Amino acid sequence: MLLFTVLGVKMNRINFIKILKENNIDINIISYDNNYKDGYCLRKNNLRWERFIRERGKDYDVMVFPTESNALESLLNEILSVYEK
Repeated sequence: MLLFTVLGVKMNRINFIKILKENNIDINIISYDNNYKDGYCLRKNNLRWERFIRERGKDYDVMVFPTESNALESLLNEILSVYEK
């Protein structure tokens, strides 16, 4: 669980990008509200937020969250687990 959750601070895109950079992860692997780019994706879909992986135009591992903060935390946890040194 991330420090943001423990401290009760909501994750936002600025903090999300900052953490990626601190871990030497290319911020361009994430797509926001883009329905065409492959890779890790985050989008708002009506009243919910979705995070998923897109490959060759298909969405995989779609997870739904009530807030952008929750979706960002989940996505960050996944990315950090994959890119850990």
